[in-house]
Amino acid sequence: MFLSVSIGMVISVVTFGPLVRLSERIRLPLIERKGEKLPLEETHLKVVIIACLCLPISLFWFAWTSGPETHWIAPALAGIPFGFANVSIFFSFTSYTSRTYSIWASSAAAANTFFRSVVASVFPILAHTIVDRLGTKWGVTVFAFISLGLVPIPFVFIRFGPALRARSRHAREAHEFIARMHTRGEKSEDDDRSEPVPIVVDIESKSVE
Repeated sequence: MFLSVSIGMVISVVTFGPLVRLSERIRLPLIERKGEKLPLEETHLKVVIIACLCLPISLFWFAWTSGPETHWIAPALAGIPFGFANVSIFFSFTSYTSRTYSIWASSAAAANTFFRSVVASVFPILAHTIVDRLGTKWGVTVFAFISLGLVPIPFVFIRFGPALRARSRHAREAHEFIARMHTRGEKSEDDDRSEPVPIVVDIESKSVE
C-alpha cells in the first residue's frame, strides 16, 4: 500500500516541471479573462487542478475497493493518484506562497508548516473515530467528499488571485519592494551604458632650447 503512494510521489516529482511548462501554454476558458494574461503566480497554480481531482478520486477508489470481496491490488493502486496529488498540491501552494510573499517567503512557509502540523495532529484522532464508527468504506468516503468540496479552491485563486494578493498588506509590500529593486537594477545598467569613456591623450612636450 505504501509502495504505491511512494510511486505516486515519484511520478509527481518527475512530471511537475513539464506540467508547469505545459500550464503556461494552456488557457482555462471559463476561469481566465479574455485578453488578460495571468501573472506567473496564478499561471503555475494551474498544475494543481489535476492533483485536486486525483485526491478525491483516489479516496473514493480506496474506500469502495477496501472490502474483503475485492482483490488487495485494487485499493493498493489507489495510493498512486493519492501520492501524486499530495506532493503536487504541496509543491504548487508552497511555490505560490513563496512567489506571493517573496521577501517574507520563509515566514509564510513557517506559518504554512505550523498550520499543517496542527491539522496533522488532530486529523488522525478524528479519522480513527470516524472510521471506527462508520467503517472503512463510509469513513474514507467522508474524507473523499471533504476533498471533493475543496476542489474549487485552485479555481478561485486562479481567477481572483491578483485581487486577493493586492488586498494583502505583506504581499503588496513585497511586490513593491521587488519592483523597486528591478527599477534600481535597470537604472544602474543604463547609467553604466551612458557613462562616457575617458579619452587619454598623450602629448609629448619637447623643450626647445
